[in-house]
Amino acid sequence: MEQRMKILVVAQGKGGNGKTATSAHSAWFAAEQGVRTLAVDFDTGNLSLSLSSHAIGMKASALFGLGEGDAAFDRLAAKQATDDGSNLDLIAADKQLQALLPFAPQDQVIANLRDSMESLGPHYDFCVIDTPPNLSVAVGAALSIADA
Repeated sequence: MEQRMKILVVAQGKGGNGKTATSAHSAWFAAEQGVRTLAVDFDTGNLSLSLSSHAIGMKASALFGLGEGDAAFDRLAAKQATDDGSNLDLIAADKQLQALLPFAPQDQVIANLRDSMESLGPHYDFCVIDTPPNLSVAVGAALSIADA
């Protein structure tokens, strides 16, 4: 039986309380233990800055079917084919995520994110999602698919 990727969402309504630090440290720790780890930045990009050397060229909006869509998943497949031995990859934050998601229906946003995570699941064991300090559509979607 294949094990499903576990998803940790780091969320809190107040800014400046360590969400990004917790996300980065959780991702680093898992990767150092040999766990195939995906870090996803739904916030303004601080996690993207901290883990920039692990960016795979995919933007967070693609997880919701926005922006580049399938091209982003094609880049992930290409990256996996030329794997450098690192156990940590980053899907970076982008402005399109914050601008377009408020206009999308919540149930469609959740379905798109769930489908994207299921597509990514075979490539990773653990996913950490860093969220902004609000209760946006993206945060609600992330919490709805989280294991913890």
